[in-house]
Amino acid sequence: MPASAAPDALPGLPGLSVVSAAAWTETAVRKVLRTFAFGGQASDVQIAAWAVMGPRTAIVQMLNFSEHNQQLSPRDTPLPGEDLNKRPNTLRALGDFWSSAAPANRVPVDAREGYRRSSWSGAMLTWSLAARARGGDPFRHRI
Repeated sequence: MPASAAPDALPGLPGLSVVSAAAWTETAVRKVLRTFAFGGQASDVQIAAWAVMGPRTAIVQMLNFSEHNQQLSPRDTPLPGEDLNKRPNTLRALGDFWSSAAPANRVPVDAREGYRRSSWSGAMLTWSLAARARGGDPFRHRI
C-alpha cells in the first residue's frame, strides 16, 4: 500500500466500488442485499440499523457464510414448526428434511420426492428453496 494511502483504505476491485460512509444509506443496504443475498429477508428495522452502521460493519453482519443469519433471514413465524433457524442449513440436510415425512416439513407431500438427493432435480429444488426459506442464510446459498 502506498505510504500516502489511508490505513483503512481498501484496494479497488474491477467492477466494484467502495461505498463511502456518506453514501451508505438504506438504499445502499438494499442494493447490497439484492446483489448478494437474493434481496434477503431482513425487516425494515434491521435495514435501517445497518444503514446507520459503517458500511464495513454492516456488510460483515449481512454477508457471511454462517448456516443461519437471523439478522438477514429471521425465522418464519407463521411456520414455527419447521424451525429452519435451528436445523442444519446445508443443502444435504435441507434436502433430507424437505423430502422426509417429518411432521414439521411444510413441503406438500406430493412434491417431497423431488427434493431427494437421488432425484434428477433434487439439488436444484433444494437450493432454490434454501435461498428463499427464512431462517437460513440466503447469501451463503447465493455464493
